[in-house]
Amino acid sequence: MGILIHYKKKNLVSAIDQLVVLHQQYNQNTFGLEADLSRLLEETQAFFKQIGQSQQQSMVSKLSIYLQTALSGINPQTLEVVKKYRRLMIKTAVYHCLSSLSSLLEQELGEINALLSQSKKVIEQVMISAIQSHIITHEQIQKVESIQEVEKLWIYFKSKIEQVNTIHKKLLLDLLNQDIYLLLDEVIDSLKEKE
Repeated sequence: MGILIHYKKKNLVSAIDQLVVLHQQYNQNTFGLEADLSRLLEETQAFFKQIGQSQQQSMVSKLSIYLQTALSGINPQTLEVVKKYRRLMIKTAVYHCLSSLSSLLEQELGEINALLSQSKKVIEQVMISAIQSHIITHEQIQKVESIQEVEKLWIYFKSKIEQVNTIHKKLLLDLLNQDIYLLLDEVIDSLKEKE
């Protein structure tokens, strides 16, 4: 079974929010930054494992090893034991991990946002087509209040508009049904606001 794209987005946004806090701690030389970063790396690695993204899990694992190597007093680039400027080496390793993790998470979130945006546009077109074909009225749109009603509306569209079945199958290549219903709910909410 697939993973809800909205769930992935929520977790990535949460991790990025934590990263912002860690960047602030880095700038302020806050005590305990290394432990907080190590925890975030572990959580992020577990998240990528949970959703089955082994390449990203591996990248985060490498960052965690990089940080732990520096914390143990070994330069992670040269693998030599550091006797002088150890604190500077650790700070450099922390910066590298923060920067690399930030790039990875932002890239993942960007891909998810692009997918959701593209899918939402397709669903908006379905709604416009349904309104133009008089399959649904603005009054009926106003009455849709729950996600269950959104689901029933989508099923209704599939029964009335032949192309929606094909669109649905195409959307299911990247999304789950629940993702589709959440996007349709967003479209309905935006239509309600415009009236």
